[in-house]
Amino acid sequence: MKPIASVKKLFLMLLMLTIMLLSFGSAFNSNAVAHGEEGADIRSSTTASNGTDTQGYTATYDEPGTYGPSKGVDIVRNDVVVSVSGVTLHDIKIFGNLLLTDGIREGEVFLENVDVKGTMTVSSKDLTLHLDKKSKIDTLAIQELTHVTGQGKIDEAIVHEGAKGSTFEKAPKKVKKLSTPEPSETPAPTQTPEPTQSPTPTPEPTQTPEPTPASTPTSQPLAIVSQGQAHAVIVKPAQSGSEINEAAAAVADYIARATGVTLSVYTVAQLDGLILDPSTITIRIGAGSYTGNQELEDEVAALHPDGFLIAPEGHELIITGPTPVGTRNGAYAFLEKYAGVTWLFPGEEWIDVPQSDELLMPSEAWKDEPTAFSLRRTMNMGSQTVYGTIRSEWQRQNRTLSASEITLGHNIFTIFPVEKYGDTAKYPNFYPNNKPPAPGVQTGWQPCYSNPATVTAAIEHIKAYFHNNPKAIAFSLAANDIGGYCEENPAHPDYPNKINSVGVQHMSEIYYKWVNEVVEGVLQDYPDKWFGLYAYQQVMDPPSFPLNPRVIPVITKDRLAWVDPEVEAQGKAHLEAWSEKAEQLGWYDYMLSYVYPLPRVYPHLVEQLYAYAQDQNVLVHHWDMHPVLGDGPQPWLIAKLGWSMEQDADTLLDHWYEAAVGPEAASYLKQYFELWEQFWKTEATDSSWFQTSKDATFLSWNSYSYLAYAREEVMQSRPLLESAVAKAQTPAQKTRAQQLLRQFEYYEASTLSYPRQIKTLNNDGEVLAMLNELEQTLEVRLNMAKRRPGLIEEFNRNPAQKYPVDPIARGASWSGWSPDEFWQLLRYLENNGPLDQNNAILQRIRSFQQNAANPKLREFAHLLNRIDIEQSLAEDASFEEENVPSWNKWNPAGSALIEVSEEYASTGERSLRFKNASQAGVWKYVNVNAGLLASSVKFYTPPGTTSKGVIQIVIELHTGKDKLVYYSEAMTLADHAGQWTELTFLEEMPAQINGRDIQNILINTQIKNASDAVVYVDDIGVYQVRYGTAELIELVNSYIEEGKLAGAQAQPMISLLQTAEEKYQQNESKQYVSLLADFIEEAKRLRSNNVLSGGDYQALADEAFALIRKQIDFQYASQEFRTTHAGTYKVPVTIKNNSSETFTFELSGNITDGIQLNFDNPVTVPANQSSTVEGTLTVPEALEEGDYLMDIGLELSGKTVLQTKLKVAHYTNLLKNPGFEEADPANPLLAKDWVRIGSVAERSNEKKQNGSYAFKMMPDPNSYKEARSDHVTVIPGAKYRLSGWVYSENSQAQFGLRQTNQATGGTSLKYDFTAASNSIAEWQYFELELVPRADAKILQVYLRILKNAGAPVWFDNMKLEIIEMP
Repeated sequence: MKPIASVKKLFLMLLMLTIMLLSFGSAFNSNAVAHGEEGADIRSSTTASNGTDTQGYTATYDEPGTYGPSKGVDIVRNDVVVSVSGVTLHDIKIFGNLLLTDGIREGEVFLENVDVKGTMTVSSKDLTLHLDKKSKIDTLAIQELTHVTGQGKIDEAIVHEGAKGSTFEKAPKKVKKLSTPEPSETPAPTQTPEPTQSPTPTPEPTQTPEPTPASTPTSQPLAIVSQGQAHAVIVKPAQSGSEINEAAAAVADYIARATGVTLSVYTVAQLDGLILDPSTITIRIGAGSYTGNQELEDEVAALHPDGFLIAPEGHELIITGPTPVGTRNGAYAFLEKYAGVTWLFPGEEWIDVPQSDELLMPSEAWKDEPTAFSLRRTMNMGSQTVYGTIRSEWQRQNRTLSASEITLGHNIFTIFPVEKYGDTAKYPNFYPNNKPPAPGVQTGWQPCYSNPATVTAAIEHIKAYFHNNPKAIAFSLAANDIGGYCEENPAHPDYPNKINSVGVQHMSEIYYKWVNEVVEGVLQDYPDKWFGLYAYQQVMDPPSFPLNPRVIPVITKDRLAWVDPEVEAQGKAHLEAWSEKAEQLGWYDYMLSYVYPLPRVYPHLVEQLYAYAQDQNVLVHHWDMHPVLGDGPQPWLIAKLGWSMEQDADTLLDHWYEAAVGPEAASYLKQYFELWEQFWKTEATDSSWFQTSKDATFLSWNSYSYLAYAREEVMQSRPLLESAVAKAQTPAQKTRAQQLLRQFEYYEASTLSYPRQIKTLNNDGEVLAMLNELEQTLEVRLNMAKRRPGLIEEFNRNPAQKYPVDPIARGASWSGWSPDEFWQLLRYLENNGPLDQNNAILQRIRSFQQNAANPKLREFAHLLNRIDIEQSLAEDASFEEENVPSWNKWNPAGSALIEVSEEYASTGERSLRFKNASQAGVWKYVNVNAGLLASSVKFYTPPGTTSKGVIQIVIELHTGKDKLVYYSEAMTLADHAGQWTELTFLEEMPAQINGRDIQNILINTQIKNASDAVVYVDDIGVYQVRYGTAELIELVNSYIEEGKLAGAQAQPMISLLQTAEEKYQQNESKQYVSLLADFIEEAKRLRSNNVLSGGDYQALADEAFALIRKQIDFQYASQEFRTTHAGTYKVPVTIKNNSSETFTFELSGNITDGIQLNFDNPVTVPANQSSTVEGTLTVPEALEEGDYLMDIGLELSGKTVLQTKLKVAHYTNLLKNPGFEEADPANPLLAKDWVRIGSVAERSNEKKQNGSYAFKMMPDPNSYKEARSDHVTVIPGAKYRLSGWVYSENSQAQFGLRQTNQATGGTSLKYDFTAASNSIAEWQYFELELVPRADAKILQVYLRILKNAGAPVWFDNMKLEIIEMP
C-alpha cells in the first residue's frame, strides 16, 4: 500500500504545482488583467482596476528579479516564499506570511511598498533586508543574523538566539528576544480550502490537494467567518457596562458589514446554557468573559489604562484591557487591523468596510497601548447638541478617549461662585475691583490671586471635590478665559508692569505662586492627584520659580505658525524654558477648521510637531479642532499619531486616501491635500492674517486675507477633485469624493468672491484698468458670495458635512466688494485732483453714476462723493465732545485705560487714547440702510512703538435674534508707528438676516494685544450714499441740452424734482415719494404725446423708481407663485419702509384670466421697519395649466408709487423639476430642487421615460440609498396622489412620501412607500394615494434604491398632485 500512497501524494503535489503556476503566473504578471481593490480595503475580494487580488496557494520566488504590478497594489491572501538573493517585491500587501529561506544565504532582498500582515520569517544567514519607507511588517521573526536597512516600519521584531548581532537602521516598535528558537515562529505556507477565481480556470480534478508537510509545522489559522458561515460567537461578561456592551456590539456589527455574516452575542451565563460545536471560536470581550491565568492578568494589568491585549488561545480569542475603555479600544483595534475597517471621518458614509467572505482568527497575540501622549490625548470635535453622537462615536472608534486623563478646561469660576463669595463685606477683594461678576458669568474675571484668602478657599473647595469624587485623578486650575486679573489694573499695588511673550501683562509670578500654594495644601490630604492648567495669554510664560511636580502646564499655541522658522525657534525656546520649571508639560493646539474657508491641512507638520513633543516629555495634548469635512485626513491622522508616534505619516495618509476614494482616485486626492498643505507653508505666510498674528497665541480667526493668495490653488484643485470623482469606483467611494468636491465649492466661492487686494494706483492707466476690471468682474464676485450661505445650509443637512456654527455669521462674511478698489481710487482722486472734467477717469465714474441698469456700480460711484468726516453717520466722529457721551468704551478684561486726550489728534483737538489694551475698543450704534457702507478710522502710535498688537474695524448687524459680523483687515501697530494711519472698510449691508429685519448696526474699533503700546484713535467715519434728485435733474437738463426737450416742456418735471429735493433734505419722505410719482406721471404724459422717446422715458422712470425704492419697496418671497388646483391661496408680500416716517399703503392687483389677488387694505408700516401682509389669490375652476402675469401696485395717498409683476404658475404637479430636466446651477450633474441623502445620484440621459433626462441612483451593497424632493406644504385634509416611473433592470427601487411637522429640522411622522420595482428591462409605473396626518405640515418625495451589489436605477416623471380637496 505504501507505493500507492506515494503515487497519490506525488499526483496531488503535481496538481498543486500546476494550480500555483496557473494562478500566480497570472497574478504577478506585470500586465495582469484581473485587479484587486487596495487601501483600507485590506480584506477585499472585489475587483478594481489596479493590482491583483490573489487567493490561491503559496507563491515562490526562486529567480532574481523585480516582481509586482505595473501600477496599483497587489493583494496576496496566502503565503509568499523568497528562496534566492536579488529579489525585489514592490506594491504588494500580503495577508499570509512571508518566508525568506536559507537559499538567500548572505544575499539581499528588497521590499518596496510591501505590507506584510502575517509573520515575516528570516531563516537565511547573514541576509540584508532592505525596507523602503512605505513598507510595513507587522511581525518580523529573525532566526539568523540579519541586517535590516531603510526606514520601513516594523511593529514587532522577534529575535531568536541564532540572530544575535542583527541590526536595524530604524528600530522596530517592539523587540522580543528569545533564548531558543520557537518552531511556531516559522510559519508554514497556509493552505486555503479552495482556490478562488483567477484569470485562468483551474484544471480538473477539482478536489483540494492534500497539504504538503512543512519543515516547521504550525496550526492552520481558524476562520471566524468563511464562505458565508459563522464559526464564532461573541461572549461578554455576565454583568457589563456601556464600554463592554459597545465593544461587543461593534465587533458583531462590523463583522456583519464586512462579511454579511452576523455573529451571535452572549453573556457568559447565557453561553453556559448552550451546546456549541467544539470547533466554535468564542470571541471573549473584557474581564469576566474568560478564565484568565496569572500571567495573562499580570500582562494586562501592566498596560496603560487605555491599552489592550488581543490573545488567541485554542478556540478562544480574548480581547481585553486593564479598564473597560481599554477593552473597547481593543475591539475597535481588532476590527481595524483584522477586518480592515477605517473610520475616516465622523459620518456613516465615511466608514470604510472592505468586503470579504472570510475573516481569520489572529494567529498571534497582540497588545498595544498609547505611547505618544500618555496622560491625555483629546480633541474637541464639536458639541453633541450640534452633532448628536456621531463625533463622539468616531473618537471612540479611533481611540482618542481615555479611561483616565488629566482634567483640563477653564475652571476657576467653579471654585469661586458669586453666590458664595459675592458678599464683599465677608469676602473682601475676592474679585477684580472688589466687584463680583454677575451670577453665571464665567469669563472676563479672575479671583484675586494675590489675596491669601483665595488660597484657603480654593484648597477647601478642591479637597471637598476629591472627597466627593474619589476616582478623580486630577483637578483643573486653568484660569478663567478672557483675562480680568485683579492685579492687571495699573492701580493695583501688585501690578506687574511687565509685558509677556504674547504682548499682555505678565501675570505668571502671581498666578503660579497661588497655584503652588493651593496644590501643596491639597496634596497634604490627596498626595497622588494631578493638577492641569493652561499656560495661556497673561500666564503664558513660566514663572521665575519651579512648579510643584504634580502640576502640568499645558502650553497653548496655534502651532501652524511654526511654519515660520523664527516663530518655531521662539516656540521651542519658550517650551524649553517651561521645561526648566515644570517636570511634565502639555500642549494645546488650535485648528478650528470651521473658521477657515479653505482646507486647513498640515499633516507632515503635525508629524514633526509630535516628534518634537515626545523629545520634550509632552505628556498631554489637546486639539481645539472642530473639524469640517474639508480637513480630509488630518483629524484621522492626528488620532493615529496621538496614540503612537511609531507610525509614518505618509503611510497613514496613503491608506486614508485609498480607503476614502479607492486606489484609482487616491493619487488625485493626495495631490489635492498636498497642494493645500504647501499653501499654508508658503503663500499664506505672506498674508496679513499670518503676519499680524503669528506671534500671538492663535492665528487670527477674524482675518481672511490669505484667501487673496489662494486663487492659483483653487484653480488647480477643481480638476483634481473632479478626477477623484471620476476615478472613484464603488458607490461609497464616489459619495465621499463628491462630498469633498462639494465642500471645495464653498472654498472656491469664498476665494473667488473675497475682496481683491489692490496695490497703490500710480497713474491714470492703472486706475482705468482697475475700473474696467471692476465692471467686468463685479457681478461674478457678488454671485459667488451669494452662493456661500446656501452651501453652508446644504452642508448642515448632512451630519458628515455639518458646521458647528455658521462661519459666515460669525465673521467670514463679505459680499464681493473690495475696499481697496474704493479707497485706492478715492486716494488717487484726492492726491491728483482736481482732475480736468474731460479726464477719462472722471468720465468713467460719471458713466457709473448714470448707469441705471447697474445700480451697484452706480452706488459705488456716488459713494465716492460722500467721504468727508463732516458727513460721517457716526456722531462726534472726532471725539471733540467732553467725555464722548455718544460713544461706548469696550473693555472686556477691565484692564485698559480709555480716555479723551489732547496730546495728538488727526483732526480737531482731541482723540481717544488707549493704554494697557489687551482687548479694548470704542463703539456705538449707527443708523444705516441696506446698501454699500464705507468706514474708516485713523490711529496713531508714538515713534518707537514695537507692539505686535493690532487694530481692526468690526461691524455687527443685529436683528434681535440673529447677528452678522464683518471684519476689516487688521493692522499691526508697530508697522505704522509715528504716523497717523487710516484703516478702511467697504461692504454691502443686507436688509435682513435670515428673513428678519436688521434693527441696528454696531461699529466697533477694536485694539488687541497692545498692553505694551499707547494708541490714539480719531476720525471714525461711517458713510453711505444719501439719494436725492440732483442726478435726475442733471439727466433732464441733459435732454434739454441735446434737444430732446424744450425748456418749457421740461420745466414741470424740473419743478417737481426741485420740490422733491427740498422734501428729501427735510426728511419728509411721504412728500418726497409722492412728488417722484408725480414726476413719473409727467414723464409718461410726455411719452404719450411723443415728446419723449420710449428709451428716454424709460431712463427717467427707472431713475425715479430707483429713488423711490430707496425709501420704500415691496416684494414677494418668490417672483413665481405656484398653484395646483382651483381655490384660494395666501400670497405673502413684504413692504419695506426705509424712511424715518410711518407710511400707510394700499395694495392692488389686476385680474388676469379670472385670477384675482385681493388685500386687506390699508397696510401701515412703521419707520425703518418692514411688514408682511397676505393677499388672497383666487384661482378659478378649469384654469388651464400655464404661466400668468399679474401687475401688483403699491399705492400711497391714492397714487401708485411702485409696481411689480407676479408670475402665477398653475400646474397640477406639486413637484418642482419632476422630470429632472433642470440642472442644479452649481453642478449640472445634479438635479435642481432634489437633494441626495448619502447617495451617489445624478441626472442621466442613459435612460429616460420621456424628455432628455432621468434621475440615476447608484446602490450600496450594505444599505438602501435615498434622494428627496424639495418640501411641499400640506393642505390639511386634502388627498394626494404620488406617481412616477422606475427603470430597474438588475435591481429594485421604490418611491414614497415622508410626512414631517415642519420644513427644517422637523420630526418624521410617517413614511409611505410604493411596492419595490421588479428587476426587468422596462419602465414601470407606480403610484400611491394618502391623506396626510392631521399634524403633518410638510411632504417630501423620497426616491429609494434598495441594497444590492452594483446595478443602478432610474426615476422619471414624478408627480405629486391633489386629487380631493377637504
